Amino acid sequence: QIAAMYCGSGLCKLGGAFHFRRIWSGTTLQAYTFDSMWSRPGGEVTWALQAFAVQSPRLLIPAAISALFFEVAFPFAVTSYGAGLFFTFMGLSFHTGIYFLQGFDFLSQWCPVYFLFALHKDASIRSLMMTMEDGFNATLNFEASGFVLAYLYTMISMMVSLVMLDVWYGEVLPWSCCPMFLVPRNLFSQDMPRWWTMTGRPDQRNAGYMDPLMYSPVSTKHYMPEED
Repeated sequence: QIAAMYCGSGLCKLGGAFHFRRIWSGTTLQAYTFDSMWSRPGGEVTWALQAFAVQSPRLLIPAAISALFFEVAFPFAVTSYGAGLFFTFMGLSFHTGIYFLQGFDFLSQWCPVYFLFALHKDASIRSLMMTMEDGFNATLNFEASGFVLAYLYTMISMMVSLVMLDVWYGEVLPWSCCPMFLVPRNLFSQDMPRWWTMTGRPDQRNAGYMDPLMYSPVSTKHYMPEED
């Protein structure tokens, strides 16, 4: 399920690049970092990193490409113990960068899940397929067990993620393909989305928030009149 969610998020970014005919690269990371300077500025270390990043879009290209590779290729983490360690390191680096550049705290609430990959020394494609087969057979036999529920939950999550259901249908929580940051952006392009929202809520400006501000003039859920 975790691997599918990461992969789905990466596929959303590739789909966004294809749809808008724009490469998801350094300028996109620059734009989202610029947004976070206003909504989640953090402390002095974060300010310095954000200022440096916004002024250095070319240096953000390797970071953007690495992040995209990490997400799309994450399913390989379950193929071997070495791959699990590699993607654990990439994941911790990925979310550490997100915390300091954009103020999202996935380190404390999400990153402990990497122990599943870092400590699973028997991970292999064969063991994965055997587990999937066991879950499929248990479901066909209508076995009343937590394993069947976990299997069905994982299968639905994989389907939602890999077909990017959130993008073309809408949210189907608790499952998600994690489509955040899928729009490739450029702060200096006239034909790309450029919008911000000002708010008086002081707690929204603290680093460590899991979600960004969702209010925008293009959101159908949070309508903003033209005079505002």
